[in-house]
Amino acid sequence: MADSCLICDRALSGEAYACQVCAGQATTWLTRAAGLVTEVEVTLSGQAVTGSGASSGGQGDLTQVTRLANAALIQLGTWAWILARSQGRKLVLHQGLMRGPVCPRCAHTSCDAIRDLWRPEWMPSVCRYLAANTHAIALQPWGHEALPKLQEACRTIERIVDRPDPGVLVGLCACGKALYGLSGAAWVTCRECGQAWDVQTGRDALRARLDAMLMTPAEIASLAGPFGIAGSREQIRKRIHRWKERGIIAIRGIRNGDPLLQVGETLTTLARGGVTVDADLTGSARPKAA
Repeated sequence: MADSCLICDRALSGEAYACQVCAGQATTWLTRAAGLVTEVEVTLSGQAVTGSGASSGGQGDLTQVTRLANAALIQLGTWAWILARSQGRKLVLHQGLMRGPVCPRCAHTSCDAIRDLWRPEWMPSVCRYLAANTHAIALQPWGHEALPKLQEACRTIERIVDRPDPGVLVGLCACGKALYGLSGAAWVTCRECGQAWDVQTGRDALRARLDAMLMTPAEIASLAGPFGIAGSREQIRKRIHRWKERGIIAIRGIRNGDPLLQVGETLTTLARGGVTVDADLTGSARPKAA
């Protein structure tokens, strides 16, 4: 116990090492991080274009952002493990939730196993677990060290993920450089050669080149915005996976264990809201609902 907060030097009452204000600030950051942390993988995979600045190393350069993101995730996971151990819990990040009744008070090994699987969703759940226990962290001798590091990890995640929209992919310039334009713009200028392009013409040409190509759901989701598909990249990716599993979108191949889908077919199905068109035995078209 300390007389004043070891983080901000506010006076303390009760057995604590950090004040409730510092704990509350950490709660806010961790709650926000829980909604952003799933986007980190998209950024690290190169499916997203990072913003410019020291935190990301500039557009297209993921070396520094990868290092920062990994350090932030390690901080969150490590402090969650330390907190769980102090509470007598077992931190299990990758297993699914076991089903079955749990006795309120017992010595059954099966009930212990169910209790141990208390958060099956990995990093979003780790953030929510930490956010719900910041006041408990403030009571720990290591709380004054954990709370600032947790906040900094959350700030790093927010800088990486919740970044300004760099624009949408319009097409390919004659010089071979990818064309990016602001949402709603009619014209875009190539950053390499300075040539101006009509946005709609560029999108039509890009679509024609992409239609027959095979890509993963994540890759297609990153291209869907310029073609008028509503939703975030993550929402579109999940939609593609769902329709793939239901047979609405056909798997055309496999690359490194990931399914490959035809770009044109997938974008058309997305635009139709999951409705494809089949031909019946008479040759007439009939709708196939999602």
